[in-house]
Amino acid sequence: QHTLAVRLNAAFDGRRHWVESAYAQIGPNADAPATRGCGGTIRELAAALPHLVRRSDGQPVSFSTQTLAAVRQQGEEAASIFPELLLVGLDLVFDIDSNGVLQPVFLEANPRPAGLGRSRYLDTSQQGVSTKLWDGLEGQFDRGAVSHAA
Repeated sequence: QHTLAVRLNAAFDGRRHWVESAYAQIGPNADAPATRGCGGTIRELAAALPHLVRRSDGQPVSFSTQTLAAVRQQGEEAASIFPELLLVGLDLVFDIDSNGVLQPVFLEANPRPAGLGRSRYLDTSQQGVSTKLWDGLEGQFDRGAVSHAA
């Protein structure tokens, strides 16, 4: 068993945030935090999710496409409290409720998220962060909120 933390990337398109990409941080064992600073590794989220198990008994935990859709929606709602940020990194872990259903527990929001080069699109597993971010930048440019680089 290992620990798991998830980074969702939420990009603002000028109207709302979209969670398009993510990655998993895997701890070196069940007792260490899931961070690279403690010997952990970064993996594609899609590669980690099929291997989720209950900490208490090692039994597999299913992670369906519906669960992923719900996690994305909750991430988008969490990011919405930061309307001025075009990109927000949301860190979360999973808990299991009394019905055996995975529930995301959001830990923090990062206004300058690291690990973007490790991120993969949730729908295609292609390396990348966001296509919606460009819409948000274009909207800010059109409103004069940003200017051309010299």
